[in-house]
Amino acid sequence: MLTDFDCAVRTGGATRGQQNPDRTGTPPFMSIGNLELSSVERTSLDDWESLIYILCWLGTIGINL
Repeated sequence: MLTDFDCAVRTGGATRGQQNPDRTGTPPFMSIGNLELSSVERTSLDDWESLIYILCWLGTIGINL
């Protein structure tokens, strides 16, 4: 079962646009620098920023089990 399309690539034909392996993730939880295609290298602070967005999401929306 395929569950993640972030790193999917088209095979056997011409590709549309360039691949950017550093820009993966779910847009609502991505860091601002990553969303703006910043030329600054990605650091662990981007991961912490994403974690804060996830915690805010869980705090406001909650977990429906």
